[in-house]
Amino acid sequence: MKAWLKLKKKIAIHEIGHAVIALKTEGKNSVHKLSIVSRGQILGQTKIISPNEYDYFGLTTKENLLNQIKIYYGGLIAEELYLKIVEQVKQIIAA
Repeated sequence: MKAWLKLKKKIAIHEIGHAVIALKTEGKNSVHKLSIVSRGQILGQTKIISPNEYDYFGLTTKENLLNQIKIYYGGLIAEELYLKIVEQVKQIIAA
């Protein structure tokens, strides 16, 4: 597989991780747009809309901040889970 295809696959997994966690958090976050098309230094992007009225004024609550942290880590966790599954499958095939 070519290097750029591997990179696109990794970006897609990463962005899907953000989207899944955003949809599963307790707030009413909704995924507006998910893109794996590179634009400048951004390799991929997940746009999330939060209906919270505090967001319009730059204010937020502790719960919203914790939800944002969960969403930010979602991409990294998705990558790690995917790599772990791939390694396990390789071991099963090699055995």
